[in-house]
Amino acid sequence: MMMGGVWARMLYDHVEDPGETVNIAERPEAQAIVAQHQQMLEQGWSA
Repeated sequence: MMMGGVWARMLYDHVEDPGETVNIAERPEAQAIVAQHQQMLEQGWSA
């Protein structure tokens, strides 16, 4: 989330796709992980 909005969502399966060529963030099976990461960001997580 940047400046009040989401620019893009990116999520990669590093086991199946180590080159990060397929963004799975919009796949239905990835939505729980995306939601968890969104919550972490909203709570102030930083790298």
